[in-house]
Amino acid sequence: MDANNKPLRGNAGDHLANERTFLAWIRTSIGIMGFGFVVVKFSLFVRQIGIALGHQ
Repeated sequence: MDANNKPLRGNAGDHLANERTFLAWIRTSIGIMGFGFVVVKFSLFVRQIGIALGHQ
């Protein structure tokens, strides 16, 4: 068997595993961005509460 004629058995499984990993990274990054928005909105909420109560 020639080096160029290797069977391509593992390539499909490797490709699917790489795609699952990529999608997991995308899902994680979207979650982190969402958490960042929540933190910013909460800080604005706390600031508005402080202004409404006359603490600032």
